[in-house]
Amino acid sequence: MKMYFVICVGLALGTGLVGCGDDGGSGGATPTSSAFQGIHEVESWTLNSDGCDAEGESVLDQRSALILIEGCVLDLGFTSQSYLQAQECNDEAECQEVSCADGSINLSGWAFEGGNDSQGWRGVSSFASGSGEGSCQGHLDTFVLSEGEEEGQLVLETKRVLVDDVGRDADGFCDLDDLEAKAAGQPCAELEVITINRAE
Repeated sequence: MKMYFVICVGLALGTGLVGCGDDGGSGGATPTSSAFQGIHEVESWTLNSDGCDAEGESVLDQRSALILIEGCVLDLGFTSQSYLQAQECNDEAECQEVSCADGSINLSGWAFEGGNDSQGWRGVSSFASGSGEGSCQGHLDTFVLSEGEEEGQLVLETKRVLVDDVGRDADGFCDLDDLEAKAAGQPCAELEVITINRAE
């Protein structure tokens, strides 16, 4: 269930298009001052591909052992944008490779552009693809990173809505605005829940 784009820009890849957006959020900590930053051990990882009423079966043995969370800043020259990023990794060296500390952009993982530590961090990601000149298919993901029930525990939850019959824009690309509009009110199709604890 990994298909996210960590910076809020559009990316055309053949017949596919990926984008992300801010799901709101109010005040509080900035991404670069979040206490959630650090390397965290994955405690549990579940996936329900049949709906979002409850957590699904464990997929822990198919996933990475660690999650790196850090505040990142995208420098566009004329402006900059900060966001909280979460990336999978299996050891400290791999975590350093996916880090944004050197200003690099990683086109995987999760990006949280709105929220704060007390109320949770939120992000939105969309993807659509299609062949020829026909309509596209895609999905809209909303994800939340928040404190868990136990001290030092964090929960990363992703809900996915599937969308068919997505139109194309004036340039012939899959129209993510149309996807997001059609996703509104549609039932959640998949639920992924990751529980993590700060590594000692």
